[in-house]
Amino acid sequence: MASRPGLVWLLGVAFAASACGGSGSSQEDLDGDGYSADEGDCDDMSRTIFPGATDPCDGVDNNCDGTPDEMYDSDGDGFATCDGDCRDNDPTSNPAKSEIIDGLDNDCDGIADNHTPQYDDDGDGYSEDQGDCNDDPDADGQLIGPDAIEVNENEDGDPEGIDNDCDGMVDEGEPPCPTNVPRDTPLGFAAALDVCNEVEDARWSMGAPTSRKILRRFGDTYVPHMGPNMVALSTGVAGDTTRLDPGTTFPGSVNHPDPQGATGCSDADPSRVNDYTEVQLVLNVPANANSFSFDFNFMSVEFPEFVCTDFDDTFLAMLESQAFTGNVSFDSMGNRMSINVGFFDKCRESLDPACTGDAEIMGTGYQGAQGGGTGWLTTTAPVVPGEKIFLTFMIFDEGDHILDSSVLIDNFRWHIEQVDSPITVE
Repeated sequence: MASRPGLVWLLGVAFAASACGGSGSSQEDLDGDGYSADEGDCDDMSRTIFPGATDPCDGVDNNCDGTPDEMYDSDGDGFATCDGDCRDNDPTSNPAKSEIIDGLDNDCDGIADNHTPQYDDDGDGYSEDQGDCNDDPDADGQLIGPDAIEVNENEDGDPEGIDNDCDGMVDEGEPPCPTNVPRDTPLGFAAALDVCNEVEDARWSMGAPTSRKILRRFGDTYVPHMGPNMVALSTGVAGDTTRLDPGTTFPGSVNHPDPQGATGCSDADPSRVNDYTEVQLVLNVPANANSFSFDFNFMSVEFPEFVCTDFDDTFLAMLESQAFTGNVSFDSMGNRMSINVGFFDKCRESLDPACTGDAEIMGTGYQGAQGGGTGWLTTTAPVVPGEKIFLTFMIFDEGDHILDSSVLIDNFRWHIEQVDSPITVE
């Protein structure tokens, strides 16, 4: 049979090409990176992968040495970039180094100069050199420092019994107020309320001098809840137990500080009020305090004749805080402290079915044929740690100037526990 010269020639060419390492051979640099497979290119389809290439942290063996992501240790400190070396051109920075004050991130944790005695790691305003005995940047460290309050073990959410205020003592409580503060000054009133160590300022801008007083006792049963003194504010003469009816009239009137009617009463509050007096505290909240409390006891001769009328004496505790602004002392219905409040039950049983008797208020002048009180109540309100707050205690008469009322206030204290909103309880 005759052969076909064209086919023989084609087969010869193909054989020759194969024998000489043509297209697809291991000797050819297919990706143009300068290395063929025979020359060590472990991926001849990628121009970024070849012997001697940079090996970044991408899970690929870019330099074809059999180990992915090792990166070159440029500064020779034993740590490559993939090992966490944040400055591979400086042997003073790697994960094994200790932080020093030099403006650099020596330990490669993302923060320069931290973990040193001079640095405030927990952000409470104090470093170790400034007296912070726990500067760890965790929840506990943020609650411990010279600006914190001392709380007792197993109280107020402090289960470990630690030195909160870094004074070297554990669970000793808040230091007492100084005893040499003049009693006739606003700071003297703050001390009588048992708040002194965080007071930036205390003042009274309105009210007759006789309408406020520091007392050691009121009536037969009421004594301070903390310390030797408590504060009394009145629409008449503070501490008076005899001239409550018709009472004392002070000149002038002021705008109503918080007008709102009582639940279940049709009468609206007047625009102006009389016999107004106040004490205002400017307080720096401790670094670990989330709330505060105080005790108070409101009494009035207006009860029960003037319940739900225009003639109503009222006590307010007005707070200005990032956590809450407004009156913080009210009953479960939202009623302010007045004769309309649900807590008003210390009175002669013949006056009202809710009265439990007036034995507790004997000697105050608010017992008898008319008058009564709430007994001791506690208000707790939220604050933001480290902020500045304004707390104003005020009492006033609505409708007229006669028939006096009083409030006793005492036992201010901070808490590390959080509360969602103000609450008043017996």
